[in-house]
Amino acid sequence: MAKRVIFTDAEIATPDDFTNIGVFARADAQTLAGGAVGYPNAWARFTISQTSAIQLSINPGALFQDDVFYTSTSAMPVNLQAYLPLVSNDQKWVALLVRGAHQTDLDNRMFETDVASGATVQQQTPVADELFVQIVVQDGLPSPTPLKPSIAASDCCLAFVLLTATGIAQIVSGEGWRLKTLFEVEGRVTVLEAEFSDIEQRTSTLETDIANIAGQLKSIPRIELMRQIQTNLCNLNVAVKLPAVARAYWEDLGLFDADWDTTNASWLARIWTGVRFPWASITNNQLSLLTAGDPLLTITNKLALPAWTEKTRISVEGADGYKDISQQVHSIVTAVENTVARTSVSYGPTINVCTNAAGFAAVAGTEVGQTFTANGQTYVNDGLSSGTGSSLGAGNIIHPDINFSAWNSDPTTANHRIYAVQELQIDSWTETYWSYVTNTYGVNGSIYGQTFLNSQATIATSVDLYFTRVDATGGDVHLFLCETTATGEPNWSAALANVTVPCGTLHTGWNKFPFTPTLLDPGKLYAWFTVTVGNHALATVNDNKYAQGSLFWSTDGKWAQGDPTNDFAFRLNAASFATTRTVVNFQPLALENGMTEIKLLYGGWAPGGTSLVWEILPVGSSTWSTLIPKGDTNPLVGLPPLCQLRATFVGTTDLMPAILLDTNARAWAGRMQGSMTAPSKQQAFGYSSSSVTVVTTVDNFDGNLHTFTNKLLLASGAIVTPSVTSTAVDPNKSTRVTFTSTFALGAPQTSAAVMPCATTSTVVKVPFVQDILMFAA
Repeated sequence: MAKRVIFTDAEIATPDDFTNIGVFARADAQTLAGGAVGYPNAWARFTISQTSAIQLSINPGALFQDDVFYTSTSAMPVNLQAYLPLVSNDQKWVALLVRGAHQTDLDNRMFETDVASGATVQQQTPVADELFVQIVVQDGLPSPTPLKPSIAASDCCLAFVLLTATGIAQIVSGEGWRLKTLFEVEGRVTVLEAEFSDIEQRTSTLETDIANIAGQLKSIPRIELMRQIQTNLCNLNVAVKLPAVARAYWEDLGLFDADWDTTNASWLARIWTGVRFPWASITNNQLSLLTAGDPLLTITNKLALPAWTEKTRISVEGADGYKDISQQVHSIVTAVENTVARTSVSYGPTINVCTNAAGFAAVAGTEVGQTFTANGQTYVNDGLSSGTGSSLGAGNIIHPDINFSAWNSDPTTANHRIYAVQELQIDSWTETYWSYVTNTYGVNGSIYGQTFLNSQATIATSVDLYFTRVDATGGDVHLFLCETTATGEPNWSAALANVTVPCGTLHTGWNKFPFTPTLLDPGKLYAWFTVTVGNHALATVNDNKYAQGSLFWSTDGKWAQGDPTNDFAFRLNAASFATTRTVVNFQPLALENGMTEIKLLYGGWAPGGTSLVWEILPVGSSTWSTLIPKGDTNPLVGLPPLCQLRATFVGTTDLMPAILLDTNARAWAGRMQGSMTAPSKQQAFGYSSSSVTVVTTVDNFDGNLHTFTNKLLLASGAIVTPSVTSTAVDPNKSTRVTFTSTFALGAPQTSAAVMPCATTSTVVKVPFVQDILMFAA
């Protein structure tokens, strides 16, 4: 005790002297409690017993608050009936709080009233000053799954009690507020000291090991180099088409869905030159004219051209002799007619170039199947033959201001041209006619024909033949326009047009054989040939008057025999256009709740020196916008629900672009969803690994609008989030960001699936995954 009361013999003690005995003792006890214990709010020695379904008994204990401590000397009952939840299925947590209180105890004592007589009187007077404990119940919220009430920093919680409608269900001690005894602290310190000694020994060993490792670091390749090697190996595997076996590294360019689990319940994406956000809504209608039979167009077998008249382009006149065109052995010839190649135009603020398109070179140009699919008809560009490039002038397929990208000159894609820039993508083919969607005709009869050189680009419309004899007994005449082989022979499998003229309409003299307008490339040798069983004769000219071709016949429908001196008399007629510019309105594009993308798919051609310019007029706008990115705000940013559509044909009096308005001519309008989740299929590592790295390149990424997260999906179905993710911005393109995520799998795994996830706050600007790699350590 720092201070004590001293009494001496014969001293008359005063009441304060006796009071100080307690005051000094309490002061010393509080000094000890505050200096040695020092808990701001802690309880000690309390125990709780349940005396009934709704009542508890709190056995004696103490409360320490800094240098003051409060005690209870007897058990305190707590009745919780008033706190029981009213709904039978509800539960509730309540907290028992220990709070200190101060009171002065009073009692009756005898007081002397007269010193002389010694008379006394009984009076009530303070006899003790007490610091005691109170128990306060803090109520919680009832719920089928209740939460514990939060405790204020100034309170001390003795216990949490779970209540049901029938009474007390559980008592949980407030260990976080319990005062730990010196014995407990000593035990914990002893354990820590032992562990510290062990750590000290291990640290000494580690210092030696680290020093040895530091000496070997220069001989260890950098992780960046190893990752580059792994990336190159992934690309090489794709390029040389190595068999799919278990590997510790995997890459996907988002070109095909073979490695993506599109049937997974979490799948919310699409694969199209990258991993893209899915459609929220899309319409797919036939591309058709606003006014059927528009007089500004001439439509032949659904091929639409600006209105034209006919003029003769090649004329071989004369009647030096004749040739019976049915005198050879009748044979069955199978003519394969090629069809007009397709063009796809995609436009909108959510159209973005994916630089992984070169990945298609490894699989023979399968991109056609990705882009050109309509009404169940898929066009595959597998092994497309070399084209001349004349039918699509570079830079003029859509507009003179557009230039084709380096993709056009890639030798691995010689016949597939792609022009792609921000907000616009155009896919087209350099051959006017392709052999991947064909019509086959089997005809019987003798085969005669004529080859001819087309010196300039021509839209052929008919061939005139001079008949010197017509068999009145019958025999329709079938005429085919076809390409020739490299040796100058007719190519029966590359017919471009055909027409049948009934025998009853034939007469001696010139007879017209009209067919669907057909674009002929300049500088190419073409042929026409007839097949008939009728005893007809055609006029010929001799002495090689027409030196740019040869008369020929075939006896077996396979091989053609040429005549070096004679030619058939014929005229090749072509379209002549009255105007060099024609504007035509098409049916508008509509999508409920607005569109962010449009796509047009149609057959047709656009020869060099011509262009076909598409324009849209969104509802509410007064200005037509061409489907050409100008750098300003895209007209589809406002999510228009309706857009008028028109096309401008620009050309010359001899050449014009054309559109094939068949059922496969389509007009799409679409809008993206606001989130993307794309789980891949499980990729086997070939061994067990507990650490995986995923590197994802995300293009068109804006951190203010978008979020992106790499995740892993284990074979068990568990989803793993990365331990750490770093980002790197492409120095050549600020919107291309690489996310490198490291995953700690815990238990070793033999396989995993990547699951990139992204969100956007606006559907008019969405990111997409350009490529993704996974490496197992």
